Order: sequence, then structure tokens, then C-alpha cells
Amino acid sequence: MAESLKQEAAATWTPQDIPSSSDWRSRGLEKVPTEAECDALRLPFAIYPETVDCYDSKYTTNLKHLVAGQEPGTPWTGYYATFNGAKLAVSNMFGAWFEIERRDETWQAIRLTHTELKVQGKALPGLNTRALIETGAPTNAELIERAQSASRASQHDPPPHQDPPAQPPNTPVAPSSDLGCYLPGGLGNCHPAYRDNNDDPFSSNTA
Repeated sequence: MAESLKQEAAATWTPQDIPSSSDWRSRGLEKVPTEAECDALRLPFAIYPETVDCYDSKYTTNLKHLVAGQEPGTPWTGYYATFNGAKLAVSNMFGAWFEIERRDETWQAIRLTHTELKVQGKALPGLNTRALIETGAPTNAELIERAQSASRASQHDPPPHQDPPAQPPNTPVAPSSDLGCYLPGGLGNCHPAYRDNNDDPFSSNTA
């Protein structure tokens, strides 16, 4: 199901396409994805930069829509965020902002935008934040942290084996616990998944 969404996006996306529902979050798709289809989505997937500035200004906070070459670090026309002085290409799909990169003649969404970019979104119901974090490409900061952690671990003898503490049922899994320092931004209404959706106050994911 997720693969069909990727293929549909790649095959049908044009800069002005809006489905018959007129939901801007489904631009490039012929219909609004169901919650189950959104839940099945994984990174990376095909995406295209917006050739025109087409979103309400409240969803483009801290972003600039730039023409290719208008500023340094803008190889194609689309939306860009600035982080530590560098331009990051981003694009919106399913109401969420993703960092993107070009591969040959296509583009791919590689990770959710980081909270430090302070961009705003309004994700479609059902989008699985946790799965998108886990399947997204690591940031440079995360790669450095992993390398440093591995180096520190190699300098010490391994600790004696201990069984992990029991996990209480229905406990929310915080992003910082096993997803590194990455916190997603640009989602608007999404939250990390709970172990038991019946206990998740955000499981309805109302837009």
C-alpha cells in the first residue's frame, strides 16, 4: 500500500495538482489518502519541489520559496529552510514538511524536518511519525553522535549482562529514548506512536 502511494506520487505529481477533495495536503495525488495508507507510508519516497509558492503563509513559516540560483545553495526552484547558514531543500506532502534531495532526475523525501527549523505543517490523519523517523536518513549531527558513542563504548569493557527492566504496558515511547536526538517538526498535529493505540490520546489524529 505504501509502495503504491510512492508510485502514484511519482507518476501523477505536477506543481498545481490538487485532488477533487481540494485538500491541499494531497497535492500530487489523485485522491486523499486514507488513514491506513498514511500509516503505511515510509521513507524515502518520491517527491517533487514546488515550482510556485503555493501554500498559505501560516504553513511556510521560516521558509523561503526561491528560484534556482536566486541565492547560494539553491540548485532548483522550491522551498528552502536555513540552518546554521546552510540552505536545506524541503517540500510538503501529506501536510508534513520533509527534507528532500535530488537523485539523478528525481527527488526523494529523506527525513522529516527537524524541530529546530521551526516550520509549521498540518499532517493528514494517520501519518505515522515514529515510523517516518525510524526510516528517515540520519542527520549529520546524529551520525557524529553515533560515531562518538561507538568510540566511547570501544574504550570500556562491556558491562555484565543485565536483563532490561520490565516495560509497563501502554507507556508512551518518547522520541529521545530510542530515536536519538531527532525530534520531527513541520507536522502540526502528529505525535509519536504509543505502544497501545487504545491508550494513545492522539490516536484520532484530528486535523
